[in-house]
Amino acid sequence: MLFIATPPSLLRAFVMLLVGFYLYDRGIKIISMQTLLLSALLIIALFPRLIFSTALFLSLSGTFYILLFLIHFQDKSKLWQFLLLPFWVYVMMLPYSLAIFGNFSLYHPLSILLTSLFTLFYPLSIFLHAVGVGDLFDRPLLALMDFNPHAATVALPMGFLYIQILLSLAAIFKKEALILLLLYTLSIFIYAIYYIA
Repeated sequence: MLFIATPPSLLRAFVMLLVGFYLYDRGIKIISMQTLLLSALLIIALFPRLIFSTALFLSLSGTFYILLFLIHFQDKSKLWQFLLLPFWVYVMMLPYSLAIFGNFSLYHPLSILLTSLFTLFYPLSIFLHAVGVGDLFDRPLLALMDFNPHAATVALPMGFLYIQILLSLAAIFKKEALILLLLYTLSIFIYAIYYIA
């Protein structure tokens, strides 16, 4: 963290790691909203300036939706969780992206596939470096980084984001709210595609 100037998202991950170790050591369930809330409160208590950080807000929101998914879909197989989680997080975070940054491209949904591929890529990359062929994927990765798709402005009024947040909080407790939240975010996704198509 110190080497890369402690970005808020990494700080959130580090604090959650410490909180998780503490709770796990005491036999308390760590995959819970309480862990996230405790971590957020600790970060804000230690670094009050971060209360206005968009990066921290987005990091906490993304983690919130991962936990929401794991809480409601814990009965699904690990394979289904692996396949569905990137799609879930993408769709849930799209209203945040549109309300805060206001741009969208038809290529954006490819991040769902890329997220899954990078989960496999990291351990494979470590192995390839260990056996001396770590540069095997350099050319396709550089091409991917140079790819610059045209993005259109699809600004979402902040009121829609507030509705998203209220539905998200209700979804912690009610399955019906979760279904409504999913339908709401899918409709925003369809709207964004329709808007630029």
